[in-house]
Amino acid sequence: MQGNNLSNTVAPRLVVIFEGGMAYMPSENVDKFLEFKRKNKWWKVIECYQYFPAVIAQIERLNRNTNVNFEVCTWMGDDAAEAIANDLDEMSLPIRSVWSSTPDELGRSLAWLPDIAYIYDPDPDHLLKYGKKGVLFKDANQLGRGY
Repeated sequence: MQGNNLSNTVAPRLVVIFEGGMAYMPSENVDKFLEFKRKNKWWKVIECYQYFPAVIAQIERLNRNTNVNFEVCTWMGDDAAEAIANDLDEMSLPIRSVWSSTPDELGRSLAWLPDIAYIYDPDPDHLLKYGKKGVLFKDANQLGRGY
């Protein structure tokens, strides 16, 4: 309810790609990452990543001031998505859901997901797969433009 007006409009979903969008991997953690990934210890894999503080702060700010839902997508698979969701939940971040996909699957699924407004992906090779919903994510201030 906004301004005493009951509304049933769907809040737009903003999808941030985990790898490079929400977090990065320091070079000193690459060997540990590969070892944990090989052993399927996904909670340890996620601990190898460092979150971008500016992205976290922007998500919290937009959640307070606008009517949008944030989601996180990872390319690492369902087990990694579950580990990321647990990690973000411990941080009390207002993330609606965390799920896994591939760039091709995500691009194809946009046809029946009209409530996704933008996909913030730091990889320029993926942008054409998302059409006009793709945003080359380089700066936290890009999150939520237009909302």
